[in-house]
Amino acid sequence: MEKIESQKGKSLLLIDGYRYRKDKDNNDGSTSLRCCREDGCRGRMKILNDNILSSIEHNHAPDPARNEAAKVVSTIRKRASRRSGKTATGNTVK
Repeated sequence: MEKIESQKGKSLLLIDGYRYRKDKDNNDGSTSLRCCREDGCRGRMKILNDNILSSIEHNHAPDPARNEAAKVVSTIRKRASRRSGKTATGNTVK
């Protein structure tokens, strides 16, 4: 389980070749995640303290190459924002 930052500054999780975004915080303290694919994937996961409680299958194969590219872009974006004094969303850090 690896965390990266999206283009909009949101946290994404890379798990088993799939990319997830936070859907909601649940009443039991767990977090629901959704697959980041825009093709109607029903892949979901419920986690608590980095432990997977449940998951729903994806309708596509994992894409580790795309996730590796997302990690590189996230790293570059973090480095650039540190140098320029701006956040990922373009706001100036004070």
